[in-house]
Amino acid sequence: MTTSLRDTLIVVGGGVTGLSVAFIAARAGKKVVVLEGAPQVGGLLCTTEVNERPIEKFYHHFFTHDAELFWLLKQLNSTHLLEFKKASMGMYSNQKIFPFGGVIDLIRFKPLRVLDKIRFIATTSYLGLFADWRSYESISAEEWLKKWAGERCYHFIWRPLFESKFGKYSHNIPVSWMVGRLQQRMRSRKKGKEELGVIKGSSKELLKALEAALQSMGVELVVNAKVDQLQVTNNSVKGVKLVNGEEYKSENVILTVPSPIAGKLIGTHNLKLATDLGNLEYFKATCAIVELKSPLSDQYWLNIADQTLTTGGIIEQTNLVSQEEYNGSSIVYLSKYFTEKDEFSSLSEEEKKQLMLVDLKSVFPALESKQILSVQIHSSNFAAPICELNFSERIIDVQSSINGLYVCNMQHVYPDERSINNAIITAAKTCELIGVSNSYLPPKRKVLPGSVGFN
Repeated sequence: MTTSLRDTLIVVGGGVTGLSVAFIAARAGKKVVVLEGAPQVGGLLCTTEVNERPIEKFYHHFFTHDAELFWLLKQLNSTHLLEFKKASMGMYSNQKIFPFGGVIDLIRFKPLRVLDKIRFIATTSYLGLFADWRSYESISAEEWLKKWAGERCYHFIWRPLFESKFGKYSHNIPVSWMVGRLQQRMRSRKKGKEELGVIKGSSKELLKALEAALQSMGVELVVNAKVDQLQVTNNSVKGVKLVNGEEYKSENVILTVPSPIAGKLIGTHNLKLATDLGNLEYFKATCAIVELKSPLSDQYWLNIADQTLTTGGIIEQTNLVSQEEYNGSSIVYLSKYFTEKDEFSSLSEEEKKQLMLVDLKSVFPALESKQILSVQIHSSNFAAPICELNFSERIIDVQSSINGLYVCNMQHVYPDERSINNAIITAAKTCELIGVSNSYLPPKRKVLPGSVGFN
């Protein structure tokens, strides 16, 4: 069966980026078809259930400066879904939990000396408030921090965090990545305190509102639609073919899937483009959702600065979202980033679960097994691109060398980190490339996402 869509925009991938592209383009009057290979749209925004209540498979929070998310919610008449709360942060180091959310906490952080603390404040403030990320792409964070923050600061704070998050790549992460990360966090602070946002009722409510809006505008959402290959003639895209043989014809296709998948779809139509996309490596991620009878601590986010543990972060969801949202249960996420070559990758889901629970009990030795009500494991093969030194030189232009074909995905939020808001930003910039007028786009502002690949 062939579906003729000469004047239609085909969006491959129904994650946040793909759905945002579809929403903006449809607002501008374009006919849009979204092809999603999974049984449901949403990507990393999808939910599961704990204690009969919806919860994100992978933790999400929002920042006070997420203007594009506010814009989208306003268009969806759903601003009431977003609420902000004060968020606390901690650091697990030397087998102790230290509050680590502000200057007072830093002063009380015993592993660092007074001079170390001054250098920590000076370096993070500089990177988060003044640094130009382009000037630091060829300098590793390890090298820069050892020099300017000091060996002790690097050893007790940054090194274990980098090795936990980036593994063997921790030595080659550019300072520019830290610029994006710190600027994002500092803008969410008011009077030294951080406020983070959540969607009431989970991201399921956001997806529900977005799907309803898309359908009302005539957008066709096709799930279980696994794309097998692009159809290209004379270096111009003509459509896509699904694995079941069905074809969708269009001269405008946007790939929002991870780069290696996009490379496979392009294949022999453009070997260089396919190879460049295929060579962009991604971190995998596993999240364990642990349901407990009672809270563990008063910290929302606990960074694990201990190289003997596998888990990189302990996120106590119910210190940001009320336990009432989960029928009285306390919820904790355990997170782990890794690559295909890491030993963790070869473990079964059960082995991963047990290993992460051992870590949880190491950090909270008073936790008894009988307090654990349930544990779920969720994994993603494409959690985030691995951004090494001079990563911007490897980012693929959104407007590809194949006429009518566009590629927009997580790589294009660099030097910032992936987030729902940043996905909306890059989606809007992509829509601008395909000719959508500014009147249908979020208000423009100076941001880091979309700095590369949109020329």
